[in-house]
Amino acid sequence: MPIQNQIPGFSQSNFCDKRLDKRFLKIIEEFQKNPQAILSHVIQNSHQCKAAYRFFNNHQISKDKLLKSHHNGLIHFLKSNDGIGEILEIQDTTKCDFTDHPKTAGMGKLGSKKDNRKGMECHTSLIVTTDGLALGIGSMDLWSRNEIKGNGQKNIRKIPIEEKESFKWFKAIDGFDTKNLSNLQRIIIGDREADFYEFTDFICATDKKMVIRLRWDRKTEDGIMIKEALKNTKAMGFTKVKIKSKGGIKTAREEREIELAVSYSNLTVCAPKNIDKSTIHNEKLKLTIIHAREVNPENNEEPLEWYLITNVEVNDLDDALKIIRWYSYRWLVEEFHKILKAGIKIEEARLSEKPRLEKLIVFLSVIAVQILWMTRVNRIDPEAPVESILSEDEMEVLLKHAQKKTQKKINTVDDAVRYIANLGGFKGRKSDGNPGLLTLWRGLIKFYDIMDGYFT
Repeated sequence: MPIQNQIPGFSQSNFCDKRLDKRFLKIIEEFQKNPQAILSHVIQNSHQCKAAYRFFNNHQISKDKLLKSHHNGLIHFLKSNDGIGEILEIQDTTKCDFTDHPKTAGMGKLGSKKDNRKGMECHTSLIVTTDGLALGIGSMDLWSRNEIKGNGQKNIRKIPIEEKESFKWFKAIDGFDTKNLSNLQRIIIGDREADFYEFTDFICATDKKMVIRLRWDRKTEDGIMIKEALKNTKAMGFTKVKIKSKGGIKTAREEREIELAVSYSNLTVCAPKNIDKSTIHNEKLKLTIIHAREVNPENNEEPLEWYLITNVEVNDLDDALKIIRWYSYRWLVEEFHKILKAGIKIEEARLSEKPRLEKLIVFLSVIAVQILWMTRVNRIDPEAPVESILSEDEMEVLLKHAQKKTQKKINTVDDAVRYIANLGGFKGRKSDGNPGLLTLWRGLIKFYDIMDGYFT
Protein backbone atom coordinates (compact mmCIF):
# COMPACT_ATOMS: atom_id res chain seq x y z
CA MET A 1 0.00 0.00 0.00
CA PRO A 2 1.27 3.53 -0.67
CA ILE A 3 1.86 4.26 3.00
CA GLN A 4 5.64 4.02 3.03
CA ASN A 5 5.78 7.67 4.06
CA GLN A 6 4.37 6.57 7.45
CA ILE A 7 6.48 3.43 8.01
CA PRO A 8 9.63 2.14 6.33
CA GLY A 9 9.05 0.52 2.97
CA PHE A 10 11.94 0.58 0.53
CA SER A 11 14.40 3.47 0.63
CA GLN A 12 16.25 4.80 -2.40
CA SER A 13 17.68 1.85 -4.26
CA ASN A 14 21.22 1.69 -5.59
CA PHE A 15 21.58 -1.08 -8.13
CA CYS A 16 24.36 0.82 -9.96
CA ASP A 17 22.03 1.12 -12.94
CA LYS A 18 19.62 4.05 -13.32
CA ARG A 19 17.29 1.94 -15.44
CA LEU A 20 17.04 -0.71 -12.73
CA ASP A 21 16.45 1.94 -10.06
CA LYS A 22 13.66 3.46 -12.15
CA ARG A 23 12.14 0.05 -12.85
CA PHE A 24 12.26 -0.81 -9.13
CA LEU A 25 10.24 2.28 -8.22
CA LYS A 26 7.69 1.49 -10.92
CA ILE A 27 7.29 -2.10 -9.70
CA ILE A 28 6.81 -0.88 -6.10
CA GLU A 29 4.08 1.48 -7.28
CA GLU A 30 2.25 -1.28 -9.16
CA PHE A 31 2.44 -3.86 -6.35
CA GLN A 32 1.31 -1.38 -3.72
CA LYS A 33 -1.87 -0.86 -5.72
CA ASN A 34 -2.46 -4.58 -6.16
CA PRO A 35 -0.40 -6.76 -3.79
CA GLN A 36 -0.49 -10.31 -5.13
CA ALA A 37 2.08 -12.83 -6.27
CA ILE A 38 1.21 -13.37 -9.96
CA LEU A 39 2.97 -10.62 -11.89
CA SER A 40 0.62 -10.73 -14.89
CA HIS A 41 -2.34 -10.09 -12.57
CA VAL A 42 -0.64 -7.06 -11.08
CA ILE A 43 0.79 -5.43 -14.20
CA GLN A 44 -1.70 -5.50 -17.07
CA ASN A 45 0.54 -3.88 -19.66
CA SER A 46 2.42 -6.75 -21.35
CA HIS A 47 5.56 -4.67 -21.98
CA GLN A 48 5.71 -3.51 -18.34
CA CYS A 49 4.97 -7.05 -17.13
CA LYS A 50 7.86 -8.49 -19.14
CA ALA A 51 10.10 -5.77 -17.72
CA ALA A 52 9.08 -6.84 -14.19
CA TYR A 53 9.96 -10.47 -14.98
CA ARG A 54 13.35 -9.31 -16.28
CA PHE A 55 13.89 -7.30 -13.09
CA PHE A 56 13.46 -10.35 -10.84
CA ASN A 57 15.63 -12.39 -13.21
CA ASN A 58 18.45 -9.81 -13.21
CA HIS A 59 21.62 -11.10 -11.52
CA GLN A 60 22.43 -7.56 -10.32
CA ILE A 61 19.36 -7.80 -8.10
CA SER A 62 19.53 -10.11 -5.08
CA LYS A 63 17.24 -10.67 -2.13
CA ASP A 64 20.00 -9.27 0.08
CA LYS A 65 20.08 -6.04 -1.93
CA LEU A 66 16.30 -5.75 -1.68
CA LEU A 67 16.50 -6.25 2.09
CA LYS A 68 19.31 -3.70 2.27
CA SER A 69 17.08 -1.14 0.57
CA HIS A 70 14.38 -1.88 3.15
CA HIS A 71 16.86 -1.81 6.05
CA ASN A 72 18.15 1.61 4.99
CA GLY A 73 14.63 2.97 5.34
CA LEU A 74 14.07 1.09 8.59
CA ILE A 75 17.30 2.37 10.16
CA HIS A 76 16.44 5.93 9.09
CA PHE A 77 12.98 5.55 10.64
CA LEU A 78 14.42 4.31 13.95
CA LYS A 79 16.98 7.14 14.00
CA SER A 80 14.26 9.70 13.33
CA ASN A 81 12.11 8.43 16.20
CA ASP A 82 14.15 9.04 19.32
CA GLY A 83 11.40 7.54 21.49
CA ILE A 84 12.10 4.06 20.09
CA GLY A 85 14.85 2.77 22.38
CA GLU A 86 13.81 -0.89 22.21
CA ILE A 87 12.55 -3.14 19.45
CA LEU A 88 11.20 -6.67 19.46
CA GLU A 89 12.57 -9.05 16.84
CA ILE A 90 9.97 -11.80 16.59
CA GLN A 91 11.24 -14.89 14.81
CA ASP A 92 9.23 -17.73 13.30
CA THR A 93 9.34 -20.27 10.46
CA THR A 94 6.69 -21.15 7.89
CA LYS A 95 6.56 -23.42 4.84
CA CYS A 96 5.94 -22.08 1.33
CA ASP A 97 4.31 -24.87 -0.68
CA PHE A 98 4.97 -24.83 -4.45
CA THR A 99 3.88 -28.42 -5.14
CA ASP A 100 1.32 -27.17 -7.68
CA HIS A 101 4.09 -25.49 -9.70
CA PRO A 102 6.41 -28.40 -10.60
CA LYS A 103 8.28 -26.32 -13.18
CA THR A 104 9.77 -24.14 -10.44
CA ALA A 105 13.36 -25.36 -10.10
CA GLY A 106 15.23 -25.64 -6.80
CA MET A 107 12.35 -26.62 -4.52
CA GLY A 108 12.94 -29.05 -1.65
CA LYS A 109 10.91 -31.49 0.38
CA LEU A 110 8.25 -30.37 2.85
CA GLY A 111 6.77 -32.40 5.67
CA SER A 112 7.63 -36.02 6.43
CA LYS A 113 9.60 -38.52 4.35
CA LYS A 114 6.36 -39.90 2.91
CA ASP A 115 5.10 -36.43 2.01
CA ASN A 116 5.51 -35.53 -1.66
CA ARG A 117 5.04 -31.78 -1.23
CA LYS A 118 7.74 -29.47 -2.59
CA GLY A 119 8.64 -25.93 -1.60
CA MET A 120 10.83 -23.78 0.65
CA GLU A 121 11.26 -23.07 4.33
CA CYS A 122 10.95 -19.40 5.25
CA HIS A 123 12.34 -18.04 8.54
CA THR A 124 11.39 -14.43 9.27
CA SER A 125 12.44 -11.87 11.84
CA LEU A 126 9.67 -9.29 12.17
CA ILE A 127 10.63 -5.92 13.67
CA VAL A 128 7.97 -4.69 16.12
CA THR A 129 7.78 -1.83 18.62
CA THR A 130 7.28 -2.65 22.29
CA ASP A 131 3.68 -1.46 21.83
CA GLY A 132 3.08 -4.16 19.22
CA LEU A 133 3.34 -2.08 16.03
CA ALA A 134 4.98 -3.92 13.13
CA LEU A 135 7.66 -1.84 11.39
CA GLY A 136 9.52 -4.08 8.96
CA ILE A 137 11.53 -7.18 8.16
CA GLY A 138 14.78 -7.69 10.07
CA SER A 139 15.78 -10.75 8.10
CA MET A 140 14.32 -13.45 5.87
CA ASP A 141 16.07 -16.76 5.34
CA LEU A 142 14.77 -19.02 2.54
CA TRP A 143 16.08 -22.51 1.89
CA SER A 144 15.11 -25.86 0.37
CA ARG A 145 15.51 -29.13 2.22
CA ASN A 146 17.23 -31.81 0.17
CA GLU A 147 16.11 -34.52 2.54
CA ILE A 148 13.89 -35.02 5.55
CA LYS A 149 15.95 -36.47 8.38
CA GLY A 150 14.23 -38.97 10.59
CA ASN A 151 14.13 -38.88 14.37
CA GLY A 152 16.82 -40.69 16.27
CA GLN A 153 19.75 -39.44 14.22
CA LYS A 154 22.89 -40.46 16.10
CA ASN A 155 25.46 -38.02 17.48
CA ILE A 156 23.39 -34.99 16.48
CA ARG A 157 25.16 -32.91 19.15
CA LYS A 158 28.47 -33.55 17.41
CA ILE A 159 27.26 -31.71 14.31
CA PRO A 160 28.49 -28.07 14.40
CA ILE A 161 25.65 -25.63 15.07
CA GLU A 162 26.50 -23.79 11.83
CA GLU A 163 25.55 -26.93 9.88
CA LYS A 164 22.21 -27.43 11.61
CA GLU A 165 18.93 -25.95 10.46
CA SER A 166 18.59 -24.34 13.89
CA PHE A 167 21.38 -21.95 12.90
CA LYS A 168 18.56 -19.93 11.27
CA TRP A 169 17.94 -18.30 14.67
CA PHE A 170 21.51 -16.93 14.79
CA LYS A 171 21.44 -15.79 11.14
CA ALA A 172 18.23 -13.85 11.77
CA ILE A 173 20.01 -11.74 14.39
CA ASP A 174 23.09 -11.13 12.25
CA GLY A 175 20.93 -10.37 9.21
CA PHE A 176 19.81 -7.03 10.68
CA ASP A 177 22.80 -4.69 11.08
CA THR A 178 22.13 -2.06 13.76
CA LYS A 179 25.71 -0.97 14.48
CA ASN A 180 24.73 2.63 13.63
CA LEU A 181 22.07 2.52 16.35
CA SER A 182 24.28 2.11 19.39
CA ASN A 183 21.53 2.99 21.89
CA LEU A 184 18.96 0.61 20.46
CA GLN A 185 18.14 -2.45 22.60
CA ARG A 186 17.17 -5.51 20.58
CA ILE A 187 14.90 -8.07 22.27
CA ILE A 188 14.63 -11.45 20.51
CA ILE A 189 11.22 -13.14 20.81
CA GLY A 190 10.95 -16.86 20.07
CA ASP A 191 8.66 -19.80 20.65
CA ARG A 192 9.72 -23.16 22.11
CA GLU A 193 11.74 -24.07 19.03
CA ALA A 194 14.17 -21.27 19.94
CA ASP A 195 14.86 -22.78 23.36
CA PHE A 196 18.26 -24.41 22.98
CA TYR A 197 21.24 -23.55 25.14
CA GLU A 198 23.63 -22.46 22.39
CA PHE A 199 21.16 -19.78 21.27
CA THR A 200 20.33 -18.36 24.70
CA ASP A 201 24.05 -18.34 25.50
CA PHE A 202 24.79 -16.47 22.25
CA ILE A 203 22.17 -13.81 23.02
CA CYS A 204 23.55 -13.25 26.52
CA ALA A 205 27.15 -13.09 25.24
CA THR A 206 26.34 -10.51 22.55
CA ASP A 207 24.58 -8.03 24.86
CA LYS A 208 21.14 -8.62 23.38
CA LYS A 209 17.98 -9.47 25.25
CA MET A 210 15.44 -12.24 24.79
CA VAL A 211 12.04 -13.58 25.72
CA ILE A 212 11.81 -17.27 24.76
CA ARG A 213 9.21 -19.83 25.72
CA LEU A 214 10.67 -22.73 27.67
CA ARG A 215 10.85 -26.10 25.94
CA TRP A 216 13.49 -27.96 27.97
CA ASP A 217 13.18 -28.18 31.75
CA ARG A 218 16.85 -27.69 32.65
CA LYS A 219 18.72 -28.12 35.90
CA THR A 220 19.54 -25.04 37.95
CA GLU A 221 22.67 -24.28 39.96
CA ASP A 222 20.79 -25.46 43.09
CA GLY A 223 20.39 -28.91 41.61
CA ILE A 224 16.62 -28.72 40.98
CA MET A 225 14.77 -28.33 37.69
CA ILE A 226 13.35 -25.00 36.51
CA LYS A 227 9.68 -26.00 36.80
CA GLU A 228 10.28 -27.54 40.22
CA ALA A 229 11.82 -24.26 41.39
CA LEU A 230 8.70 -22.38 40.32
CA LYS A 231 6.21 -25.00 41.49
CA ASN A 232 5.74 -23.61 44.97
CA THR A 233 6.01 -19.96 44.01
CA LYS A 234 2.70 -18.23 44.73
CA ALA A 235 1.06 -15.98 42.17
CA MET A 236 2.41 -12.46 42.60
CA GLY A 237 -0.31 -10.85 40.52
CA PHE A 238 -2.65 -11.14 37.58
CA THR A 239 -2.80 -9.70 34.10
CA LYS A 240 -5.00 -9.88 31.01
CA VAL A 241 -3.61 -10.42 27.53
CA LYS A 242 -5.16 -10.85 24.11
CA ILE A 243 -4.22 -13.95 22.18
CA LYS A 244 -5.22 -15.52 18.89
CA SER A 245 -7.15 -18.78 18.83
CA LYS A 246 -5.55 -21.75 17.12
CA GLY A 247 -6.08 -22.10 13.38
CA GLY A 248 -4.40 -22.51 10.04
CA ILE A 249 -3.15 -19.92 7.59
CA LYS A 250 -6.44 -19.89 5.67
CA THR A 251 -8.80 -19.89 8.65
CA ALA A 252 -10.04 -16.95 10.69
CA ARG A 253 -8.43 -16.81 14.11
CA GLU A 254 -10.50 -15.07 16.73
CA GLU A 255 -8.82 -12.80 19.23
CA ARG A 256 -9.75 -13.44 22.84
CA GLU A 257 -8.73 -11.97 26.17
CA ILE A 258 -7.54 -14.27 28.93
CA GLU A 259 -6.47 -13.71 32.53
CA LEU A 260 -3.10 -15.04 33.66
CA ALA A 261 -1.75 -15.68 37.15
CA VAL A 262 1.90 -14.56 37.20
CA SER A 263 4.96 -15.51 39.22
CA TYR A 264 8.69 -15.37 38.54
CA SER A 265 12.03 -16.45 39.91
CA ASN A 266 15.64 -15.45 39.24
CA LEU A 267 17.62 -18.63 38.59
CA THR A 268 21.07 -19.71 37.45
CA VAL A 269 20.56 -22.29 34.71
CA CYS A 270 23.23 -24.87 33.86
CA ALA A 271 24.28 -26.01 30.41
CA PRO A 272 23.30 -29.58 29.43
CA LYS A 273 25.95 -32.13 30.38
CA ASN A 274 26.30 -33.47 26.84
CA ILE A 275 26.84 -30.10 25.17
CA ASP A 276 30.21 -29.36 23.55
CA LYS A 277 31.62 -26.79 25.97
CA SER A 278 33.87 -25.33 23.26
CA THR A 279 30.78 -24.05 21.41
CA ILE A 280 29.42 -21.90 24.24
CA HIS A 281 30.58 -18.84 26.15
CA ASN A 282 29.13 -19.65 29.58
CA GLU A 283 28.33 -22.94 31.29
CA LYS A 284 25.88 -21.12 33.57
CA LEU A 285 23.41 -18.35 32.72
CA LYS A 286 21.68 -16.02 35.17
CA LEU A 287 18.12 -15.80 33.90
CA THR A 288 14.62 -14.93 35.05
CA ILE A 289 11.88 -17.49 34.47
CA ILE A 290 8.35 -16.08 34.38
CA HIS A 291 5.43 -18.45 34.88
CA ALA A 292 2.05 -17.37 33.50
CA ARG A 293 -0.96 -19.69 33.76
CA GLU A 294 -4.50 -19.05 32.54
CA VAL A 295 -7.12 -18.54 35.25
CA ASN A 296 -10.56 -20.13 34.76
CA PRO A 297 -10.24 -21.25 31.13
CA GLU A 298 -13.47 -21.40 29.12
CA ASN A 299 -15.36 -24.69 28.73
CA ASN A 300 -12.94 -26.47 31.06
CA GLU A 301 -10.29 -26.42 28.35
CA GLU A 302 -6.61 -27.02 29.05
CA PRO A 303 -5.31 -23.72 30.50
CA LEU A 304 -2.75 -21.78 28.53
CA GLU A 305 0.59 -21.92 30.33
CA TRP A 306 3.83 -20.13 29.56
CA TYR A 307 7.27 -20.50 31.10
CA LEU A 308 9.21 -17.57 29.66
CA ILE A 309 13.01 -17.34 29.76
CA THR A 310 14.47 -13.83 29.77
CA ASN A 311 17.68 -11.99 30.50
CA VAL A 312 15.82 -8.67 30.70
CA GLU A 313 16.09 -7.33 34.25
CA VAL A 314 13.00 -8.23 36.29
CA ASN A 315 12.80 -6.53 39.68
CA ASP A 316 9.08 -6.50 40.35
CA LEU A 317 5.68 -7.57 39.08
CA ASP A 318 5.45 -4.70 36.60
CA ASP A 319 8.65 -5.86 34.92
CA ALA A 320 7.29 -9.40 34.69
CA LEU A 321 4.01 -8.16 33.20
CA LYS A 322 5.96 -6.21 30.59
CA ILE A 323 7.78 -9.39 29.51
CA ILE A 324 4.46 -11.26 29.20
CA ARG A 325 3.01 -8.45 27.10
CA TRP A 326 6.01 -8.56 24.78
CA TYR A 327 5.69 -12.30 24.33
CA SER A 328 1.96 -11.96 23.67
CA TYR A 329 2.90 -10.12 20.44
CA ARG A 330 4.55 -13.26 19.06
CA TRP A 331 1.42 -14.10 17.06
CA LEU A 332 2.08 -11.01 14.90
CA VAL A 333 4.70 -12.90 12.89
CA GLU A 334 2.11 -15.62 12.26
CA GLU A 335 -0.32 -12.94 11.07
CA PHE A 336 2.41 -11.62 8.79
CA HIS A 337 2.86 -15.08 7.26
CA LYS A 338 -0.92 -15.29 6.87
CA ILE A 339 -0.98 -12.07 4.81
CA LEU A 340 1.89 -13.35 2.69
CA LYS A 341 0.34 -16.76 2.01
CA ALA A 342 -3.46 -16.35 2.23
CA GLY A 343 -3.69 -12.70 1.16
CA ILE A 344 -0.90 -11.98 -1.30
CA LYS A 345 -0.85 -15.75 -2.09
CA ILE A 346 2.86 -16.05 -2.59
CA GLU A 347 2.48 -19.80 -3.16
CA GLU A 348 0.74 -19.02 -6.45
CA ALA A 349 3.78 -17.18 -7.83
CA ARG A 350 4.90 -18.53 -11.19
CA LEU A 351 8.61 -17.89 -11.39
CA SER A 352 10.69 -20.70 -12.81
CA GLU A 353 13.72 -20.61 -10.51
CA LYS A 354 14.31 -20.43 -6.76
CA PRO A 355 16.52 -17.27 -6.79
CA ARG A 356 13.81 -15.32 -8.66
CA LEU A 357 11.19 -16.57 -6.25
CA GLU A 358 13.29 -15.58 -3.24
CA LYS A 359 13.55 -12.01 -4.52
CA LEU A 360 9.80 -11.80 -5.11
CA ILE A 361 9.02 -13.17 -1.63
CA VAL A 362 11.30 -10.62 0.06
CA PHE A 363 9.86 -7.83 -2.06
CA LEU A 364 6.25 -8.74 -1.24
CA SER A 365 7.09 -9.27 2.44
CA VAL A 366 7.79 -5.57 2.89
CA ILE A 367 4.38 -4.77 1.41
CA ALA A 368 2.77 -7.42 3.66
CA VAL A 369 4.20 -5.64 6.71
CA GLN A 370 2.53 -2.42 5.61
CA ILE A 371 -0.87 -4.16 5.64
CA LEU A 372 -0.17 -5.59 9.10
CA TRP A 373 0.96 -2.15 10.25
CA MET A 374 -2.36 -0.56 9.26
CA THR A 375 -4.39 -3.12 11.23
CA ARG A 376 -2.16 -2.65 14.27
CA VAL A 377 -2.41 1.14 14.21
CA ASN A 378 -6.18 0.69 14.32
CA ARG A 379 -5.91 -1.58 17.36
CA ILE A 380 -3.40 0.56 19.25
CA ASP A 381 -4.66 4.08 18.49
CA PRO A 382 -8.04 3.94 16.69
CA GLU A 383 -8.82 7.57 17.46
CA ALA A 384 -5.65 8.88 15.79
CA PRO A 385 -6.26 11.29 12.90
CA VAL A 386 -6.76 9.61 9.54
CA GLU A 387 -3.79 11.47 8.01
CA SER A 388 -1.48 9.36 10.19
CA ILE A 389 -2.06 6.38 7.87
CA LEU A 390 -3.12 7.93 4.54
CA SER A 391 -1.43 10.31 2.11
CA GLU A 392 -3.15 13.48 0.91
CA ASP A 393 -4.27 11.82 -2.35
CA GLU A 394 -5.59 8.77 -0.49
CA MET A 395 -7.48 10.96 1.96
CA GLU A 396 -9.01 13.02 -0.83
CA VAL A 397 -10.34 9.95 -2.64
CA LEU A 398 -11.52 8.16 0.50
CA LEU A 399 -13.35 11.17 1.90
CA LYS A 400 -15.13 11.90 -1.38
CA HIS A 401 -16.04 8.26 -1.96
CA ALA A 402 -17.41 7.89 1.59
CA GLN A 403 -19.37 11.12 1.30
CA LYS A 404 -20.90 10.07 -2.02
CA LYS A 405 -21.78 6.48 -1.04
CA THR A 406 -22.75 6.73 2.62
CA GLN A 407 -22.53 10.40 3.68
CA LYS A 408 -20.21 9.07 6.38
CA LYS A 409 -17.46 11.29 7.74
CA ILE A 410 -13.97 9.83 7.95
CA ASN A 411 -12.05 11.49 10.78
CA THR A 412 -10.08 8.78 12.56
CA VAL A 413 -7.89 5.78 11.77
CA ASP A 414 -10.74 3.50 12.86
CA ASP A 415 -13.17 5.24 10.50
CA ALA A 416 -10.77 4.81 7.57
CA VAL A 417 -9.82 1.19 8.31
CA ARG A 418 -13.45 0.12 8.75
CA TYR A 419 -14.56 1.88 5.56
CA ILE A 420 -11.73 0.33 3.51
CA ALA A 421 -12.40 -3.09 5.06
CA ASN A 422 -16.07 -2.67 4.16
CA LEU A 423 -14.98 -2.49 0.51
CA GLY A 424 -13.43 -5.92 1.06
CA GLY A 425 -16.56 -7.49 2.52
CA PHE A 426 -16.41 -6.47 6.20
CA LYS A 427 -19.98 -6.06 7.50
CA GLY A 428 -19.20 -3.89 10.50
CA ARG A 429 -21.84 -5.41 12.77
CA LYS A 430 -21.42 -5.13 16.53
CA SER A 431 -20.63 -8.83 16.77
CA ASP A 432 -17.96 -8.62 14.05
CA GLY A 433 -15.31 -6.90 16.17
CA ASN A 434 -12.37 -5.32 14.36
CA PRO A 435 -11.71 -5.89 10.64
CA GLY A 436 -9.49 -8.88 9.86
CA LEU A 437 -6.32 -8.87 7.83
CA LEU A 438 -7.78 -10.46 4.71
CA THR A 439 -10.87 -8.26 4.48
CA LEU A 440 -8.66 -5.20 4.88
CA TRP A 441 -6.31 -6.52 2.19
CA ARG A 442 -9.21 -7.08 -0.23
CA GLY A 443 -10.61 -3.65 0.62
CA LEU A 444 -7.29 -1.96 -0.05
CA ILE A 445 -7.12 -3.52 -3.53
CA LYS A 446 -10.60 -2.19 -4.34
CA PHE A 447 -9.73 1.18 -2.85
CA TYR A 448 -6.72 1.58 -5.12
CA ASP A 449 -8.83 0.56 -8.10
CA ILE A 450 -11.09 3.47 -7.14
CA MET A 451 -8.06 5.74 -6.85
CA ASP A 452 -6.85 4.74 -10.32
CA GLY A 453 -10.23 5.68 -11.78
CA TYR A 454 -10.26 8.95 -9.87
CA PHE A 455 -6.90 10.15 -11.16
CA THR A 456 -7.15 8.71 -14.69
